[in-house]
Amino acid sequence: LSSFDVEHLVGEAIKQTDKSAAEKKIKFGQNIIPRPVIGNFDSLVQLLTIIIDNAIKYSPKNKTVFIDGEYNNNQYHLSIRDQGSGITEEDMPYIFDRLYRGDKSRTSIAGGYGLGLALGKEIARANNAKISVRNYPGGGAQFVVSLSSPKN
Repeated sequence: LSSFDVEHLVGEAIKQTDKSAAEKKIKFGQNIIPRPVIGNFDSLVQLLTIIIDNAIKYSPKNKTVFIDGEYNNNQYHLSIRDQGSGITEEDMPYIFDRLYRGDKSRTSIAGGYGLGLALGKEIARANNAKISVRNYPGGGAQFVVSLSSPKN
């Protein structure tokens, strides 16, 4: 595991999703506070790419995916929030399970195999990070990835 700036990490993940964002005319709203984080850079790019790609898939056209960061207690919390319909309460406990594909009306639009978030959870674990999800009060899903960040 190494130390690198979170801005670079987010920038690389956004680069990976540029094409799908452009196809749906999705913009990115970012509020990232520069800060070093600890982990495996390539695997954390993959983790953020999975989450950002899902945010794009489940957002209506011409919307914004918000990516915010804050430092608290040696943890850097990255929030990725879409403006889609959110995740049903019935699906919420299972979305990190392998091959789980939730609400059929959502999955028929987005496609996929139900592996992304399960892989994301494993990547988070391998990097001593945590991943959580909730429905955002104004609509959409909000994923939070908590990464280790060295003390100043």
